[in-house]
Amino acid sequence: MEEQTSSTAALTRGAGAALAAALGLAVVHQYLFFGHSFGISHPLFLVLFYGYMLAFGRPVLRPMRALDWLLAGAIALLSLTFVLFNNPVLRALNTLGIPLLVFLQFTLLLSRRRFSYWDRRVLADTLDHLVPQSVRHWPTTVQTISRLAARGENTEPSHQRTQATRIIIGLAVAAPLLIVILSLLSAADGVFHYVLAAVPDWLGSISMNTWFWRIVWAAFMMLLFFTYVWGFRDSAVYDWERTLAAEGELAPVKKAQTRIDPLIAVTVLISISVVYVVYVGVQLSYLFGAWEGILPAGFTYADYARQGFAELMTVSGINLVLLLGTLYLVREEGSGLGQLIRSLLLVIVGCTGVMLSSAFSRLQLYEAAYGYTYARFFAQAFMLYVGALLLLAGLRAILRRLPLGRCFIIVSLVAYIALNYAQMDERIAAGNIERYTKSGKLDENYLLNLSTDATPLLVHFRNMDYPQLRLEEHRNWQALDHQDRSWQSFNWSWHRAAKALNKSYAEPKK
Repeated sequence: MEEQTSSTAALTRGAGAALAAALGLAVVHQYLFFGHSFGISHPLFLVLFYGYMLAFGRPVLRPMRALDWLLAGAIALLSLTFVLFNNPVLRALNTLGIPLLVFLQFTLLLSRRRFSYWDRRVLADTLDHLVPQSVRHWPTTVQTISRLAARGENTEPSHQRTQATRIIIGLAVAAPLLIVILSLLSAADGVFHYVLAAVPDWLGSISMNTWFWRIVWAAFMMLLFFTYVWGFRDSAVYDWERTLAAEGELAPVKKAQTRIDPLIAVTVLISISVVYVVYVGVQLSYLFGAWEGILPAGFTYADYARQGFAELMTVSGINLVLLLGTLYLVREEGSGLGQLIRSLLLVIVGCTGVMLSSAFSRLQLYEAAYGYTYARFFAQAFMLYVGALLLLAGLRAILRRLPLGRCFIIVSLVAYIALNYAQMDERIAAGNIERYTKSGKLDENYLLNLSTDATPLLVHFRNMDYPQLRLEEHRNWQALDHQDRSWQSFNWSWHRAAKALNKSYAEPKK
């Protein structure tokens, strides 16, 4: 009994410290993000948040493994993109994706349920800690505040201390409600607003002051930070493996893993491989010629580039599913049949590689003829990503012990980080400028809608080769006067763009 009491007291003391630190973190959060766009504030706050979670989650923290360090490094690199780049698509994806990766990592590090990265139950556990485990500690927040208030009033009689605490809590609840209600009533009725105006100016304008909303912001974030970390420290334990049989309602049912007969698999793979080999033979007759700009007879750029691109990508996706299904569902065979299956898988991998190369070359021809865009850049990146996954699946057919799930996770993280750091806008601008020098064709409107990542290159292009480029209509130039210039929102791409544009228009026109 004494041990349980001391354990509860220690947990209570820890809750007070965690709540105080959550308040400090929330104050920093509103200072960094209230009224500011993401910039250098994002990675700075992420470091503080990691420090908070690891410090107060230490009692349930498990040692960092290689994949944990990899995920932490990926999150750090993605967070830095808010400082370095300004691509709107990737900023939106990272705004949603980084928190998901952070929550996933803390679930893997702090949850009482020790799941691996490729266990599908880890997603349910992440959601469990985000909502149920956090919400159940909202009362803990109030109780902790009450204990801290009572401890600070221990010099007063018990009855008076209780009454004072209750009055303070009531005033704290009523104050924000009164401010909001007064603001709404004042806006709804002119006479009431006139009466309210007789109150001293500072009281009449209190609802308009940003400090009120900063307090609300900080209080809300404090609640979220504290309940999230305390959901790991004091979590409700669920039995994930409980079945109806455990409750005596049904007899246990043993699930048998589905396995495909290897002879059926060989028949399917041979049939598909024959078709692919014939198709690849036809493709190779003109594929490399197409890379040199030589098209098949009777084809235009548009015909060749458009024909079959979506179909080839669909077939490549089907082949990836076919490879994974064969690797994991076909019954193991140590005889020549198993070796034949692995050989056929390698044939399919090779043929799919040729298909992806053909699709890639078609897209390159289309870009050369019609210009470079976000959609075409993403399509090329996706083809390279699918090719990497196919290569891994082919290696898995040879190296049976290769951890394919782990490799897929690593390749996916590396591919997404590479996409963020590929300087997409600058590459698109450079491709369109090169196309202009060769063909004289230029989609000026599309160039003017690229992000600030491409602005310095566009300024140089205007000054050297294309003086009629209407940079004054560039959305980034127009936004410079309204740019958030606070240090929290500092972005290197915006800084470079502003510097280049200001220098360009400061120079006397020739």
